[in-house]
Amino acid sequence: MTSAKHGERPVMTARSRQAAGWALQGMALASAMLLISAVSPVVAADSVGKVLLSTGQTQARAADGTVRPLARRDAVVADDTLETAADSQLQVRMIDNAIIALTPESVFQLKTYQFNAQRPQDGQAFMELVKGGMRTLSGQIGKSDPASYQLETPVASIGIRGTHYQLLYCDLRCARDFNSQEGLAGGVYSGAIGIRPHGANSQEQVVSSPHFFFIDRHTGRLTLLDVPPPMLRGLVPAGDVSAEVQRMLDTGVLPVRGDHLSQPEVLSKEPCDRCSGSSNTNTSSNETPVAD
Repeated sequence: MTSAKHGERPVMTARSRQAAGWALQGMALASAMLLISAVSPVVAADSVGKVLLSTGQTQARAADGTVRPLARRDAVVADDTLETAADSQLQVRMIDNAIIALTPESVFQLKTYQFNAQRPQDGQAFMELVKGGMRTLSGQIGKSDPASYQLETPVASIGIRGTHYQLLYCDLRCARDFNSQEGLAGGVYSGAIGIRPHGANSQEQVVSSPHFFFIDRHTGRLTLLDVPPPMLRGLVPAGDVSAEVQRMLDTGVLPVRGDHLSQPEVLSKEPCDRCSGSSNTNTSSNETPVAD
């Protein structure tokens, strides 16, 4: 920009005009980024799943510690820790069409979740059940390479072989309530899971359907059961398990508790290739989600 006498309009050179243009673009970009971050905390991250059902108080805790409440159609991202309060439930459909259902007072971390429909063999899912219980119907990840799927718990590591299974971490309070040891209770309703208890020299043990099991946290001993352990009773599917699994595959239904089978929650069968978007209200406990 050339100097100007008093009262004259400054004359901008081509270089100064270009510099001013870059400055304006930079300010506009910065303003847009601030606006995006203020409107939605998950826009900048890749969605790995979509909430199908949220009752009570449920939330996602991001890697940086920020917390956001979850409602139906909300997105979840890798590194999110999903949390449910007492009398609360959460169901999420993942990008590979797996379904994860959390019981009340649960904490579940999505450490790594990657899937590309064009290269399903490259998918990876590494998760952790920190507290509480879950049921899941596995999706595409792990079908071609079981090593690409791993679920950690305080008691054991879980792998899959095309599976519908359930886990409940029985902590000290649970052990007192059910006159049991602390440990991991579970049931396999379709397929099989590989279980490797934590501890030195532990070997993977395969549990196939229809079986239940309990792993003592202190000894690492796995006990195979034909009936559900006490802490799982009332949570397992009622009636014919194989018929229930087929009904889920046909209709997209994943009851969280066995007593929901008479009026199960209907989940969306829509593949989760558009897992963004949000809803402002949670689904109340007496509402039935409908297909999108």
